Amino acid sequence: MLQGCAQPILRFFGFVSAVWLGGIIAGASLGMGDLVIDPLANWSRPLRYMALGPLFLLSGWFFLNLVIVIGGLGWYVRTERNLPKFWASLVTVCAILGVAGSIKSAWFSPWQTVATWLTLAILIAVLVAAVAFVIQWQRNRWAVEMAMLQAENAQRRAEVESRGIATFDPERWE
Repeated sequence: MLQGCAQPILRFFGFVSAVWLGGIIAGASLGMGDLVIDPLANWSRPLRYMALGPLFLLSGWFFLNLVIVIGGLGWYVRTERNLPKFWASLVTVCAILGVAGSIKSAWFSPWQTVATWLTLAILIAVLVAAVAFVIQWQRNRWAVEMAMLQAENAQRRAEVESRGIATFDPERWE
């Protein structure tokens, strides 16, 4: 867990990684859309677009993207809620804004648009599944630690009661 004075700094870097990964997912989706038109001529576009990353947020929707990203930064740094879920949500929002602001119907064919949005949906589904697995892994780890603590407490309680030092009566505490 993040603790201490470094927590806001580490959360800021987590925010930056969310925006960057959202841009990479948007770039991959736009690049895969370009592959539909001419796979041989556009084979390197997904890699080039992924390298551009968050620059896809600098589209015609710049001011909307700026407001959403700044609001996300403020909420991300100050929240005490579940960070992995919010991180995945922020990546998703950045990816959708990057794709939506970069698709222009004048130079995008209908198949290219479908391929772009379908690739975006698949990549977001993969991201959400990965975050869900990480959350479940953390819960399992915490459950093991709690079971070990409970066993140690039960052993300590048995030792204390066997010496006659103190007894624990759960009915007395109700």
